[in-house]
Amino acid sequence: MEENMKNNLKITTLLLIAGLLFSLSPLFGQEKPENPAPAPMMAPPIPQLTEEQRVKIQELRLKHMKEILPLETDLQIKRLELENLWTADKLDAKAIIAKVKEINELQNKLELTRVNHRLEIAQILTPEQRRQMQDMLGPGMGRPRRMMRRHRCMQHEQFGPEEPNCCPNR
Repeated sequence: MEENMKNNLKITTLLLIAGLLFSLSPLFGQEKPENPAPAPMMAPPIPQLTEEQRVKIQELRLKHMKEILPLETDLQIKRLELENLWTADKLDAKAIIAKVKEINELQNKLELTRVNHRLEIAQILTPEQRRQMQDMLGPGMGRPRRMMRRHRCMQHEQFGPEEPNCCPNR
């Protein structure tokens, strides 16, 4: 049984990686447009950056992406493993709780990585640029995550909770 779960995990991981590579492959063969639109999840451009600031921010962004991509992949894998635990014939409460804790640890690590990245960028900017960046980002940062959590809570009966107290209104 344990061997079967390991094989399923390996297959799931390989399919996840293959899907990721397949979805990214069209991007490598395309020419870049002269004025590309910003990606939907990217922060808006900060006005009046010097060339030195642009270079430093680009370096920080690359470093940040290298840090978070493995964490995000691990998080997706942990969520798949949790889903498998919930769909097993016999539920193992200890394993489910342990997996939820692993997911929460990864989510916290990701959030701290994002906060540190934002702080590093803020150190490069002038006070005026920081104010402009804050005005562009607004106080609503984080709302999409709460909405996603609420969506998962709506799915609670079907898939089980992904995190403790995920449905506080119940």
